[in-house]
Amino acid sequence: MEDKSRQKNAVPVQKIKEKIGNFIKQKRLLASHGTVIVAVSGGADSMALLHFLHEQGKAWGIQVVGAHLDHCLRGTASTADRNLVIAYCKEAGIPLFSKACRVQQLADDSEDHNLESAARAARYDFLSEVAGLYDDAVIATAHHLDDQAETILMHLLRGSGMQGLGGMQAKNNRIIRPFLAVTKEEILAYCRAYGLAYCTDESNFDTAYLRNYIRWQLMPLCRQCNPQVTAVLGQLGEICEAENEYLVQETAAAYGKVMPRIGVEQGVFSVQPFMNLSVALQRRVLQYFFRMFQGGGDKIANSNHHLPVNHLSFEMVEVIRSLVAGEQITLPGDVLCCREERQFVFSYLRRHRNRESMAAEKNFCYPLKEIEEPVTLTFPGIGHRVEIRPGCQETDSEKDILILGENRIFLPENLGREMVLRNRRDGDIFSPKGMAGTMKLKKYFINEKVSNDLRNSIPLLAAGKEIFWVIPRRYGNRCVEMGEANRKGTARGWYLTVKE
Repeated sequence: MEDKSRQKNAVPVQKIKEKIGNFIKQKRLLASHGTVIVAVSGGADSMALLHFLHEQGKAWGIQVVGAHLDHCLRGTASTADRNLVIAYCKEAGIPLFSKACRVQQLADDSEDHNLESAARAARYDFLSEVAGLYDDAVIATAHHLDDQAETILMHLLRGSGMQGLGGMQAKNNRIIRPFLAVTKEEILAYCRAYGLAYCTDESNFDTAYLRNYIRWQLMPLCRQCNPQVTAVLGQLGEICEAENEYLVQETAAAYGKVMPRIGVEQGVFSVQPFMNLSVALQRRVLQYFFRMFQGGGDKIANSNHHLPVNHLSFEMVEVIRSLVAGEQITLPGDVLCCREERQFVFSYLRRHRNRESMAAEKNFCYPLKEIEEPVTLTFPGIGHRVEIRPGCQETDSEKDILILGENRIFLPENLGREMVLRNRRDGDIFSPKGMAGTMKLKKYFINEKVSNDLRNSIPLLAAGKEIFWVIPRRYGNRCVEMGEANRKGTARGWYLTVKE
């Protein structure tokens, strides 16, 4: 009886498709003649997404590719999921990449032994690997409006700020979420309309997990207060996302005013310009400065998809804001913050550390995709600083690093989002500009007579093991001089300028 009533009141499938299509256009999630990698688990949400995008593919001029990761967590049930996806893609003629990964082992070997984190990291590593096989591919996940409401509520319970209350973005770099406009009920109606088979993961009903507790225990209580709570939380996310974007721009301007200077072991910014900011911008500038300062250790380097492990709690931010000259506070990650007369000083505590840990601490890594505001990084070991500024540039090619002058480049976003500014690692390779082939970075240093003491202090522009610029010594072959011909277009990216 309930099922018949639900079907009677269900939104017609054509309306659901229109709602998804309008959302995709409004958020500009897809470009024509592109490739979409669909994360497909075998559940109702992802099977519906795969079917929808494949059905619309020809009309929209997109190529759809499936990507399925078997987490090897549920025995024969995991195998059944994989077989279902393989069979569907074969029948529909959809290219599919499928891989098995022992996620439990990854969790056991990780520092925090968190199974959910290990599974998420494994999924996105796999999806990025598949997307890397295609030019300018985007990755589509099947998160829907109910997921969004649960995420916002979960962030609220954890004490999140504006960014967390914005929930999941419809587009975040190359991740897109076309189903954020529709509910779980609408997705199930879509599956029924097209007779789509799907698997059900029984672990989704285990309320020992916070998200499942919110889904099955807390959300039903919220619906008793407001039957439209899912839509209301979704609207809250839209409002907070837009307002957060505005505040990010304001933070960029405010961050430059406090004159931040960040080195490998110490970072400072000026007191008076900071105190002149509004309370809201003070809090945001502190959070951003702390994120950038942590790049001087190995926190960002070991996190491909998330912010640094250590962050400032609301209480710590308020303590820093209230410090007077001569006072200090110890922060997460063994960081000491001192307020002097004219500047705040952040540095790493070194008490009770052996030589091995001190040496490891000297590694640094700054992912370009994390840099949303202008920042200056100082490298005392080589007597230079690197100014990094997001911006736009007329360019002949978005696939090359443009040399704009002596020690100044423009790095297009589609190339730079995978790059970092770091020091050397084992196995690094370099193709010096003007030379054929590649060589080990170690050999390059030997040829250039760079001393062992200096090698670990030199900043490198890198992606994986490939070095694109040994700063400020030598460009790599992917760096090209700015051409004189008419520009093909404008690209977003980062300007990097090296100064003494």
